Amino acid sequence: MPNKLTHDDYKQEPLHPAFYRFAEICRRMDFGVIEELRIQDGLPVFVDVENKDNREPLLHLAFYRFAEICRRINSGVIDELCIHHGVPVFLEIELRTALAANVKQKHKFIDRE
Repeated sequence: MPNKLTHDDYKQEPLHPAFYRFAEICRRMDFGVIEELRIQDGLPVFVDVENKDNREPLLHLAFYRFAEICRRINSGVIDELCIHHGVPVFLEIELRTALAANVKQKHKFIDRE
């Protein structure tokens, strides 16, 4: 059974506005999979979602972990990103380089039993 989220699972630190738009997309999606999400200059690229409430929401730690992975990718594609309860929980990336064979990486954002 999943652990209940606690206040410690959330942070209030500023991120780039693209991550707040991404959080809104996840919240609206609730459950699902985003495929072929492009990352450019360390930011997710997608159809713009207007944030009618201009306040920066309190974000789950998973969004900060996602932001860190986007910064490390810098420019590329996330093959599959799983959303559960409006929060990114898992992603799969295939690193495509000219110098080496393609390498698949998997990242889990939250550990729940």
